Amino acid sequence: MYVLDGHHKLVAYNNLNINPSYIVINRIKNENLNSYDDSALPELEHYLFYYQIDHIIRHGIDYMKISDKLTNYIDDFLRNTERIKDTLIFTFYKNISTNQFQIDQYRRAWILERFQVLFNRMVKEDRPLILDFFCQKTQNRRYELIKKWEEALELVIYDRNL
Repeated sequence: MYVLDGHHKLVAYNNLNINPSYIVINRIKNENLNSYDDSALPELEHYLFYYQIDHIIRHGIDYMKISDKLTNYIDDFLRNTERIKDTLIFTFYKNISTNQFQIDQYRRAWILERFQVLFNRMVKEDRPLILDFFCQKTQNRRYELIKKWEEALELVIYDRNL
């Protein structure tokens, strides 16, 4: 289990010995495939912020049950979100660029298709986005309107010296 949001609040509650209210989102295990089913993610959209959806995708990419419904939802998210975190782009990139991260060729091809959706949004559709990224120089998070794909790659990939 992991916390999507409110890490600092949970620490404060713990320090004050107060039991907080929280929502638990469980993965549904598909017994036939022995994998987790994230097909309910689209139903959570109204309850989650962009960075929480990003978090679920990024942390589930290695074991999500790939379905048309989930694929369409992720593609729609990538096409229409106003903001995206650098960590999601980086996760896509590392999974398609080296065998050490993603050895399943089917899943790797699926991740490449998601990466292509984001690329097409910026290059073919000429639709910019706000990149939420960690700036190495200032050592803090920044938000910047990115109009060109190369700008995104420079901030996300090349700044990490890959």
